[in-house]
Amino acid sequence: MAKRRSASELAQEWRKEAMEFDAALIQHLVDNLGLMPDLPLVMGIGMALSWINMRQPEAVLDLPGYPQMSAQEVVKKFGVEPFLEK
Repeated sequence: MAKRRSASELAQEWRKEAMEFDAALIQHLVDNLGLMPDLPLVMGIGMALSWINMRQPEAVLDLPGYPQMSAQEVVKKFGVEPFLEK
């Protein structure tokens, strides 16, 4: 069984171009949160990261199966802070 990697480790692999962004994000959601994400959820989380990187953390998103949340709330809920630009 493969060792589980933290969101920080997966984001670092993505930054080093050892993994595609979507693959690293999905691996984090599956391994660390026990989710089986579908494409709309992955795209929504990616959109939240984009909004925050564009300095718009209050942008509201509709993720399938979840109540409306701001981009900042999405990033915190899914623990994807390591994937933000530095």
